[in-house]
Amino acid sequence: MNNNNNNNNDELVKSIVNYMELLNLAKTPCVAIWRPFFITKCIDWCLFIETELSILTNEECLQVYRLVEERVNQPVPPVSQLLDALHFFFYTLLKNVFLSNSLYLYIMNHYHFLTIPDPDILIKDISTLSTKAATDNILHDILRDLA
Repeated sequence: MNNNNNNNNDELVKSIVNYMELLNLAKTPCVAIWRPFFITKCIDWCLFIETELSILTNEECLQVYRLVEERVNQPVPPVSQLLDALHFFFYTLLKNVFLSNSLYLYIMNHYHFLTIPDPDILIKDISTLSTKAATDNILHDILRDLA
């Protein structure tokens, strides 16, 4: 690889490490104070990861992945998830009960992905999340009754 590719890969590695931290934060109550401007910046970040990974060869992807693994003390999302970074980020946010209504609407209005041409992906994802929530509630009630 030439020096320019190494610089791009360094930026990509840093972005993936930051993305992993972002995903962890997206699961916490701190999302209650996030604003659309911040989400817009995160969208740009996710798209950078998706597009940069998509133009790499398999060997280069593996090299970037290994560099990320060396920098973090947690499992690195699979390349398939990183190639769909924005979708996973939004999906993680939609699962968070602390997400504000305005941010929830913002995400719904921007729920379009380069990697998923399906126009019904939002409906599918929300259906999956609501089914999971209903199942969790039922299981919680059963466990409470057993105690």
